[in-house]
Parts: sequence; C-alpha cells; structure tokens
Amino acid sequence: MRFRDDQMVLRMRSHRIILTACFIVPWIGHLHGQRRNENALLMGYTQYAGSKLNFANTTPLDLGEFPFLAWGECSSAISDTSGNFLFGFGTGVVYDHVGGVIDQSLWYELNGDVTQGSLIFPRPGTTGVYDLFVIKNAPQQGSDVFVEAACLSVDMALNGGLGGVTASVSFGANYTEKLCGTPHGNGTDYWALTHEWGTNAFRAYRIDAAGLDTVPMVSLAGSPHTEAYGDCLRTNYQGEMKFSYAGHLIALCTQNTPCEEGSWAIQPAIVQLFHFNDLTGDVSYWMDLPDHHMTYGLDFSQDGSKLYVAGSDTVVHYVDQYDLDAGDTTAIIASRYRVYDSTYTEISSLRPSAMSFAPDGRLYVSHLGTSLDAILHPDLPGADCGYTVGYFPLANMHYFASHCNQLKRYHDSEYKRPGTVGFPSVVQAPGFGAWPNPAASVLHLGLPNGIVSPDIHICDATGRTVHVSGPQAARTGTIDVSSLANGLYTVSLLDGSRILGATRVVVQR
Repeated sequence: MRFRDDQMVLRMRSHRIILTACFIVPWIGHLHGQRRNENALLMGYTQYAGSKLNFANTTPLDLGEFPFLAWGECSSAISDTSGNFLFGFGTGVVYDHVGGVIDQSLWYELNGDVTQGSLIFPRPGTTGVYDLFVIKNAPQQGSDVFVEAACLSVDMALNGGLGGVTASVSFGANYTEKLCGTPHGNGTDYWALTHEWGTNAFRAYRIDAAGLDTVPMVSLAGSPHTEAYGDCLRTNYQGEMKFSYAGHLIALCTQNTPCEEGSWAIQPAIVQLFHFNDLTGDVSYWMDLPDHHMTYGLDFSQDGSKLYVAGSDTVVHYVDQYDLDAGDTTAIIASRYRVYDSTYTEISSLRPSAMSFAPDGRLYVSHLGTSLDAILHPDLPGADCGYTVGYFPLANMHYFASHCNQLKRYHDSEYKRPGTVGFPSVVQAPGFGAWPNPAASVLHLGLPNGIVSPDIHICDATGRTVHVSGPQAARTGTIDVSSLANGLYTVSLLDGSRILGATRVVVQR
C-alpha cells in the first residue's frame, strides 16, 4: 500500500458546466457476467441480524442471516469472478465468507453508522488482494469535526483461504458519509470518491498496483455540504453519492434536515449532478435538481438515461424519475416523473431510502421494513419502469434503510442483464492502435487483419461524435484531425455495427 505525506492536490472548479469531464465509452477488455457483485450483505435493524443475498439467477435468493455484531448501515461485500463470496464488512468488522471475523480493528473507532461507509476494490495487478476503504465515523453534534478514513489490505491467500488483513492506515479528515467507486479510464486502476464535510470538495483516491494512494485529487464543485440550520449537525452529512454505470456521471443528495424533527419534510435538500473525468479524477458541476426534501437515496439506470431520486414532502414519500437524455438542463428538470408515492403520518414510516443497482438489472429501494421495493425496468420511461412495492421479501429480517455498497462494474467483471443488450461488451481487437499521442494534425491507425467493413468514429469528451471515417478512408491508415479542437477524444474501431476496440487520444497543438 502506498502512503505519502498528507498534502492535497487542488483543482478549483466553479459552478459552471465543464463538459470535458464526460466520457461515454465502454471498458475495453474481456467481460464476464457480473460475478463480483453476485452476493450482497444487508444490515439488520436494532436487534435483528443481517442477511446475505445471492443474485446468480433472475430472481434474487435470500441465503439467510449473516452474523453482523451490530445493526445499521455501511455494509459492503465482494465475490470473486466466479461468484464465490469472499468477504464483507459491516459496523467496523471484516467478515470471512462463513461469517467469521477476519479483523475487528475498527470496531472501537467507529462513531455510529455511516451511509456508504465501506467499499471493496480488487487490487490491480494482483490475484486475491483487495483494498477495503472505510469511512470510520460521522460528524457529531456539539463536537469538533474530525472524521477519518481508513484503508485495509485483505489477502485471500491467508488463513486457509478465509483471508486476512495485512495492513491498515488511517488518513484524511472531515468526510461526509458518501463513498462510491468506478474503474479508472486506463483500464486497470480504480477511483474511490468521497465528499468533504463543511465544503464543496470532492476527494478522488486512486487505487493501483501499489494500493490506495492517500493523496487525493481534489475538485471544488457544486454546493458545500454544511450545517444549514442553527447549531445542530443533524443529517446534512448523510445521503448517497453514485456513479453512473459508465462512470462519467455522478449524482448526490443530502437530507438537509433541521434540528426540529417535526419539520424535516419542509426543508430543501441538495440534489445535484456532476461530470467525472475517469482519467484524472476531476469532478465538475453539471446541474441542480430542485424541490426535493429528505433525500437519502438515488441511483442511475444502467444505460445512464434515467436518474431516480427518493424523498418526502409534507404529505407523501416519493420516488421520482428524471430523463437525462431529455435535452438541456431545463428539459431534464421538466422531465421529472413520480413513479411512486405514499401518504404518510410519520416521517420515518416506510420512507424510501437507499437505492442499489443489482446484477439482475433491477434497482432495489430500501426502507425500514421486511422487504425491498424494486424498479423492474429502470431504463424505461415513466410508469413503464415498473416500480413495485414489497417486491422482494426478506423473511424474518427487519432491514435497515441502507444498502450493500459495491462498484457497478469491475475491469474483470461486468453486469450481464437477462434479456437485454446492456452495456456494450467489447473485446479489444489485437493490432488496433492510434498514434502519435498527443496528435497535432494527422492521426495514424493500426488496423487488425480480417475486418470486412472497418469504420472509425471519434467522439469528444461529452460523447458527441465529431468524426466518422468510412471503410475506404479507414483503410488508408490516416485521419486528418487538424480541424478538431485541443482536448481528449475517444477513437473507436467498428466492423459494421460491432465495436472492436477503442482508445483515447489527445489532440494538442
């Protein structure tokens, strides 16, 4: 694991749209079914144990109780690429696949439950080594805010294959309860993304073959996450942050509740969208989604066209859908469609909370209760998305209103949605390349043999196609890029409609 001095590399970002952070490209490599997310761990509520779920089939299977030592949030889990559960984390304890304790070093350091408090990453370039990122506690009312993170290295070769913690380090301060991750744009590494409490700073930590780099890429974007109402911290540090499946978009929310519990639902919450540069770790502001209250959970559909936001107003609990392909920001805001609502008499009663995209292609929505709601077809518009109350019962488990935190995709493991095309699966064609990089005026191509109808598409950082070469032009092996503005582009090789490979190229003069 790499450790450096606790300095920060700041990249300032104002509240304007910076589209150069958006990459809509497939990962290039051999893809499998989404086996690393085949198993999930759910935390129980109060006196109830947790539960283990398996998503190997079209319908999830409840495998029964999992022996968490306490109730709450912040669980995470990971399986190998064959779907075998390896280990998980919850409430300060690392558990092996049979529920035994691997490590309990964080138990006494945790200060309550944390919304997205842990996340597990495969260590790039290794077999069986994992990095477990943990937010150790949360801001507390009436105290100085000093919220550390920790990273534990887990080696599955130890203890007869049950795994063991080989190293741990604490770092940083002043985190909110937000933690999510996505693959790095280089096709090997990963990003862990957090948000700072008291500011509008995002911290993106890189995980490579040396482990987690404790010096983050810091971007200032969007609204600061601060105490908004009087002297009580309440829950404005809570709420989820999610990457889109492709990794180019980020959505986040805060509950933004005041001190008086009875007036929770009338306070405005923060719900915002951002662009993410998966090569640099840079975050840039895109837009606000106004008029939300008590927002704790949100998530994207897999194709990235829809965003779902859960909340409560003064009368109803609700889940709303936005069409992110509707047009400009005004059109996206106007696309808001209520896919679920329920009149309440008590604010905490069955309020839709955390959301999580599962390998079966559904979005699961949690609440305090004994079942999970589901959005059966999250890519579809309006009522066609199929919001279903109580879709998945959890036997005797009383479920806490959170979810199992996992990456949506890994470099060696992708979702495979039953009956759908899903995210483009790409196998890199040997011999495809583009040079020089950076390029000033002419880009040279290396094309594999045996392509019947080669075609080259060049997209800018927003995903907009800026150049298309037909088969005859592609076979010449050169492309004139002198008319393209300086910036980062994705060069894709197609054979008819089939994508064979892609590479990123910088145009610079």
